[in-house]
Amino acid sequence: MDPAQKAANLAIVTAVGAVGGMIAQPIAGLLSDRTRTRWGRRAPWIFAGALLAAGGMVVLGGMTGLVGIGALYLLVMVALNIYFSPKAAVMPDRVPRGVRGLFSASGGLGVLVGITGGMGLGAVLSGTPAVGYTVLAVVIVLAAGGFALFNPDHDNRGEPRPPLQWTAFLRTFWVSPGGTPTSPGASSAGCSR
Repeated sequence: MDPAQKAANLAIVTAVGAVGGMIAQPIAGLLSDRTRTRWGRRAPWIFAGALLAAGGMVVLGGMTGLVGIGALYLLVMVALNIYFSPKAAVMPDRVPRGVRGLFSASGGLGVLVGITGGMGLGAVLSGTPAVGYTVLAVVIVLAAGGFALFNPDHDNRGEPRPPLQWTAFLRTFWVSPGGTPTSPGASSAGCSR
C-alpha cells in the first residue's frame, strides 16, 4: 500500500494508536477498580478487552486502505489497553508484597518470550497477514481466558464501590516537568514534591 509513503503512513497509524491506548489505559483501570461482579473486578475487563482486540485484529488483517487500517489499529490499541490495565492491577491486588519481585520478574520473562515468539511468528506469516493477525487474535483470547480460569478472582458484588473523584482522576494525566527529575544529575528536591 503506497510504497513511497509507507514510513509516513506507519507513523500516522502508530501515533493514532498510541494516543488511543494512552487515554484508554487509565480509564480502563478506573472502571475496573469500580466494577463489581461474581468474577471480581478485573476479569470482565481483561476478557472483554481481549475479545474486542481479537475481533479488531481479525478484521485488521484484511484491511487495505489507510483510513481503515488506522481506525482498526486504534480500536485494537484501545482494546489491548482495556485488557492490559486491569491485568497489571492484579499483582498489587493479590500478590503479597514479599514475593512481588519474583512475580514481576516472571512477568518480565513472559514479555521477552512473547516478543521473541511474536517476531518469529511474524516472520513465518509475513506473506499471509490475515492468517498472522488471526493467529495472534486466538493467542490473545486464549491468554485472557487462561488467566481468568487459572487465576480466578473472588465475587466482589457485596463490596462497597469507592466514590468517583473526577478531579483526582484527571490529575493522573498531568506530569509536572519541574517536579519530575529525568536526568541523573537532577536535584533530589524535585522528588519530594
